[in-house]
Amino acid sequence: FDELFREMAAYERLSQVPGVPKYFGVFGPLECAWAALIVQDAGVPVSWDSLDPDERNSVFEIALNIHRAGVHHGDLAPRNVVRDHNEGSIAIIDFGHASLKHTCHDHCAELLSLQQDLQML
Repeated sequence: FDELFREMAAYERLSQVPGVPKYFGVFGPLECAWAALIVQDAGVPVSWDSLDPDERNSVFEIALNIHRAGVHHGDLAPRNVVRDHNEGSIAIIDFGHASLKHTCHDHCAELLSLQQDLQML
């Protein structure tokens, strides 16, 4: 359950960060070997190539705000960036590999790698 608790803590910390889906809680029967993390349906995964320049900027701004909140995502891949099918808004999901003790002052390996992936450099 370490990954689940890490993800739960990340969503709680990021509750006020735009572009992070709303977290509702964890559900699981007592004394059971499973639990489910309940979050808002934020859309479907994107590919980097499918993002227009404004969406690429949105992805980076969301990631930057996540870092400013002290969270290192740990797995910023297209499968964890989603687009809402109705509104077209972008969100970042899946904080199971996150670190909650991150300080980078707006530049670190994860953000630089994301800029390269998004062809922003």
